[in-house]
Amino acid sequence: MSENGVPPLDPLRTPPDVRETVSHLFAEVHQNIEPAALDRILLNPTPVELSQALLSAVHEPVLTEEVVSRFLRESFGRSSSGGFEKVADGFVPHTRKVTPEQGFLELFSDRYLRLSRLLRGRPALKNLVPLKDLRRHAGEEFSVIGMVREVKVTEKHHHIMLTLDDLTGEGSFLISHDSPQSKGAFIHDEVLGLRSWMPKDGQLPYVKEVLRPGVPVPREPRKTAHASRVLFLSDLHVGSKMFMYNEWQELTAFLNGRTDQAALAEDIRHVVIAGDLVDGIGIYPGQEKDLAIQDILEQYRELGKLLKEFPRHMNVVVIPGNHDAVCPAEPQPPLPEVFSRVLPSNVRVAGNPSLFSLDGILIQAYHGRGFDNIVPNIPGARYEAPTEVMKHMLSMRHLSPTFGQKIPLAPLPRDGLVIDPLPDIFVTGHTHTAGIERHKGVMLINASAWISETEYQRMRNVKPEPAKAFLVDLAKSSAAKLDFSAG
Repeated sequence: MSENGVPPLDPLRTPPDVRETVSHLFAEVHQNIEPAALDRILLNPTPVELSQALLSAVHEPVLTEEVVSRFLRESFGRSSSGGFEKVADGFVPHTRKVTPEQGFLELFSDRYLRLSRLLRGRPALKNLVPLKDLRRHAGEEFSVIGMVREVKVTEKHHHIMLTLDDLTGEGSFLISHDSPQSKGAFIHDEVLGLRSWMPKDGQLPYVKEVLRPGVPVPREPRKTAHASRVLFLSDLHVGSKMFMYNEWQELTAFLNGRTDQAALAEDIRHVVIAGDLVDGIGIYPGQEKDLAIQDILEQYRELGKLLKEFPRHMNVVVIPGNHDAVCPAEPQPPLPEVFSRVLPSNVRVAGNPSLFSLDGILIQAYHGRGFDNIVPNIPGARYEAPTEVMKHMLSMRHLSPTFGQKIPLAPLPRDGLVIDPLPDIFVTGHTHTAGIERHKGVMLINASAWISETEYQRMRNVKPEPAKAFLVDLAKSSAAKLDFSAG
């Protein structure tokens, strides 16, 4: 507990039910683990990260305490370990310098290993074979796990031809145009499992079933044992002439119990803001004409003043977005100290995306630029229906898989955009729309905005839904949409 009575941001280190979280990681991939081994993992300062590293690097029928202890004693830095290395008794991301080419190679290898781990053990994926050995299985049914390199539609019959990569090589597969599997969309660089059959005549193998990492088994929502509520916001864009100051004052009055909804505000312990805290400088051509505050540090000073009006007992967690003063490549680091120091002491800065625990409930917070890659590539996907796009992210277990499109990726040895483990609540912003839905036990929230309609949105025919907030009761796993736009 900090001096001002605000609980520190818990980056998935020691949530009260961390045993359940770690156990779920092993159960999801059908990895047997001894109780003593589980206890040994839970003694580590970073049990979730350690579990992920063990699952990537150790292949034993049963994970024993001896195996875990030996793994902890050994130093490692292979890409197959997910780019983690031992530091004291915990694990932290690699900070060594590598070339961009090596960094991207490690990033995609890490993505493949972690997502293929979620697919292995599925009953439908029998007789798994490496892509380099496809021709050895003529006349047989088999399965593969690979990353989508290319998607084509044949000219004559309009079949889909998928080319996949794995760590051994590549292979191409045919999905018949009249197959149910042809109705879905395929995203470049996502990881898939395919149940296939290879004709004896040596033609391309046919796909019988497509599997994604997804949420294989719906889960019961987790709840806190005590009263606790979280308010979710996004896209403040402080510094813009279009910042909705009057509506923000209504929000502040609500949080301080000065409205007829005071009872709703009583148990709010946390506020999460999913990026684009300020409007930034030079984000798009001609932005200067839209700015009320032309200096980036002054924009963050104004943000600090606005957040200072929140009750001091509330724990405020903020992540950056593409308008904030951090590196644009994802994953983005937290706000640098020059900006974070002008924020109140009850504000915790985290990176984008971030996975953290609030009162034992796992929150995946992502600003949401991945929408810009996914929406154009999925028929029917719309910014106005954000939770449908978020379902695709959960299905792929990745926030923005495609390389080389609108979203720059940081060439890191660990893919920070993989969704692992599954969160209890998944929150995004970026679209300036508002949505909430529960999907297989995961609560999906797109958290609106506090800026009125922009010229860019008018050009793209995107209708924003600003000045909304989502209040989640962690003890009941229920949610309410609050509207502050009426004034």
